[in-house]
Amino acid sequence: MFRDPAWADDTYVFGYPRVPTSVDADLVVQTGEVVNPAITSWRGDEYFLYSAITRPGNSGGPIVAHDGRVLGIVAHEALYKGQSGNPFYRGVPAHTVVTALEGFGLGDLAKLEDWT
Repeated sequence: MFRDPAWADDTYVFGYPRVPTSVDADLVVQTGEVVNPAITSWRGDEYFLYSAITRPGNSGGPIVAHDGRVLGIVAHEALYKGQSGNPFYRGVPAHTVVTALEGFGLGDLAKLEDWT
């Protein structure tokens, strides 16, 4: 099940980022929380911010809430031009993921819960 993120939702991010000196790409889980559930970029893109650390290899992976529902998927981090540290971690919200799946004719793969 999918649902959109809410303020201070506990989050779990799953992925396979390469770990230096490791033989294989192993599953890594990072925890955090939603720090802003709804941001709109200057281009009109919708996303949310969370505090769990993500790295290359997490992109496109699920961001899961404490209740087991998928809040969205990992998108690239947001940095100011020339900045090298302290990024904002962005997620594509569940409603955007579900809408995309429906657009591809795959709406049966995900149901969005709406508690409003």
